[in-house]
Amino acid sequence: MFKGLQPIDIWQLLFDKETVENLLEQTKLYAMQDKNCPDFVIEGYEMFRFLGILIVSGYHTLPEEAHYWSNQPDLGLPLVTDAMSSKRFIEIKRYLHIADNGHLQTGNKAAKVFPLYNSLNQNFVQFGIWHSSLSTDESMVFMWS
Repeated sequence: MFKGLQPIDIWQLLFDKETVENLLEQTKLYAMQDKNCPDFVIEGYEMFRFLGILIVSGYHTLPEEAHYWSNQPDLGLPLVTDAMSSKRFIEIKRYLHIADNGHLQTGNKAAKVFPLYNSLNQNFVQFGIWHSSLSTDESMVFMWS
């Protein structure tokens, strides 16, 4: 199924246009309603870059977030500095939101992340790589209680 696809193509199957549009919509809504910042604007490419920086920071860990933009040869990452300024990254991070706080499902402890979880879950089921020799242990299971 994924033969001949570039990694970014596979990523966009899982993190599809609707998922990113929801993140954009909810982030703008949160900035406007909850943070009183109606001038905040974010485009889809910026959200992809923001998410990419988060992914990179997950496997290339540095002591402080600001170090990703450092000029020091043993700290800064050109991949990150070329993608987005630290000021813009912090601004997007400040407003990043997944669900509308005014319409959260009562009793659902994961209501704030549920739209993203649900969207990604649907895409993983549709496009996931399944094998007959998969196994799951208790540390991989997330309980909705």
